[in-house]
Amino acid sequence: RLAFEIPHYSKLVEHTNKNLMELAMFLQSHPSVKKLHWSYSEPFGVNYRKLAGDEKPGCALAFELRAGMESFYEKIRILKSPSFGTKFSIICPYVHLAHYELMQNKRGRNLLASAGLSSELIRVSVGEEEVQEIISVFSEAL
Repeated sequence: RLAFEIPHYSKLVEHTNKNLMELAMFLQSHPSVKKLHWSYSEPFGVNYRKLAGDEKPGCALAFELRAGMESFYEKIRILKSPSFGTKFSIICPYVHLAHYELMQNKRGRNLLASAGLSSELIRVSVGEEEVQEIISVFSEAL
C-alpha cells in the first residue's frame, strides 16, 4: 500500500500544507481560541521557517479553547482518533490520551499545568478535504 501511495505523496503534502495554513489563520483569529500551537508559532516559528520554508507547516496543529473543550469536542463533526497520518482530517484531546493517568486527579493535572500542558489542548491532523469544508466544521463547533 505504501508503494502505491508514494507517487501521490508530494501532492498530498502540498494540499495539507495549504489546508493547515488556512485553518491556522481561522483558529488564530477566532475569539473562542485561547492559544494556537503550530509550526510557525513563536518562539520557534523563525527556526521552523529556516528549515522548512514558508507555507510548509506540515499537517498538524494544536489549540486551546477559552472555555472547556467538552462541548466543542461533542459538537464537532470530524473523526476523533489518536492516530495521525491519514488523508482525512482527525482530532484528539491529546493531553487526555497521552497523560490519562495524570488527568485522573488534581495533583496530576497540576503537574501537567506546571509543565505547560493544558487539559484543553486539542490536536488536529488536517487532511485533503476542501479547506472551506474543514473550516466550516470547526466554525460550527466553536
